[in-house]
Amino acid sequence: HDMCNINLSNPNFEFWQHGSFVLNNKIHLLNIDHNIPLNLVISVSEDQIEIQNRCVLSQKSTPSIRNGFSCCICCGKILVYGGRRNLEGKVYVIDPVDLSWHPLEISGKSPPPRWCHSWTVWNDKMIVWGGWKMNVTQEFYNDLWILDVKNKTWSEIQVFGDIPVPCCQASIWVAKNRYLVKYGGAFAVNTVSIFDTRVVDCTDIYVLDLELMVWVKAKSVGLVSSVHSCA
Repeated sequence: HDMCNINLSNPNFEFWQHGSFVLNNKIHLLNIDHNIPLNLVISVSEDQIEIQNRCVLSQKSTPSIRNGFSCCICCGKILVYGGRRNLEGKVYVIDPVDLSWHPLEISGKSPPPRWCHSWTVWNDKMIVWGGWKMNVTQEFYNDLWILDVKNKTWSEIQVFGDIPVPCCQASIWVAKNRYLVKYGGAFAVNTVSIFDTRVVDCTDIYVLDLELMVWVKAKSVGLVSSVHSCA
């Protein structure tokens, strides 16, 4: 394939553990690791990739600086949840027109704050699994939460079967609108950094039946990479 022409317009920002979503046929990379949250918009056409920087409007409701958060589009809303630094359990909504922020008013119990968790969208709901709470005890999660975006409620889901070990940075996705597939991830052992050499990689594949809420450990065929994901 021929290489695309790339037009860079002042892209001098480092993005690390950012969020991403697709809106109006453009890829958005959202970075909240600066004092002013940045939104890098990438437009991909048949023969050109154009990159330009845009700032998310800074308002009082703008979330605190963070990385390792989740970001997705659900029910026409751009949602941001979780992240490291000033861990909080709020869900924020970004207006797709003017890129302003406001917190989503949610009733009932919410998940414990976390970062580097896994997330995906399913039937107008956001699924959150696992993650890392950076504290003295190095606490990792393997719980499952579902956010009903229309009703603005969280639900902690009771699951059964071969439940995956607690970890962060795993990839999850929904197949055939029924099966939640989880692959990869990692957890740290006696260390303060997930990027320390004492990291245990998870290479198993698990499948959750979203109707029965039963986990099954899948049988691997061939070699499986031991590198954890940054979902």
